[in-house]
Amino acid sequence: MAGMKKIFVLASFAESLSNFRGKLLAALAEAGVEVHAAAPDLSGDATTTRALRRLGSRCHDVPLTRTGLSPLQDSGTLFALVRLLRQVRPTHFFCYTIKPLIYVRSLRGWLACRSARR
Repeated sequence: MAGMKKIFVLASFAESLSNFRGKLLAALAEAGVEVHAAAPDLSGDATTTRALRRLGSRCHDVPLTRTGLSPLQDSGTLFALVRLLRQVRPTHFFCYTIKPLIYVRSLRGWLACRSARR
C-alpha cells in the first residue's frame, strides 16, 4: 500500500519491547501502522516473539550488545542495522534504551539512517 506508515522500534533488551512498549506497539498496529520490533536475541526468545506478534509486530534480530565498548562489534551492529533498515524501509524510527539511543544520536546512527535512505 503506497503511503503506508512503517515504524521501526529498536531496543537493547527483547523483553522490554512487550513489557514496556506493548501498549504502544498494539495501538500503532491497530491504527494501521506496520510495526517492526527489533532487539538482540529476539528469535531465541519464543515467549517475547509470540507476544510481539500478538500485538501486531514483525520481529527482527539485531546483533547488538547492551554493554561493551568494542568498536569492531559496534561496526558489525551498524552494518546489520543498515541492512535491516534497507529491507524494512521505515517511515519512522523509535528507540528508547541507552545503546540504541547512542546509535541514533551519534554519527553512526545518522549514517545508518542515511545509508538506508531514510
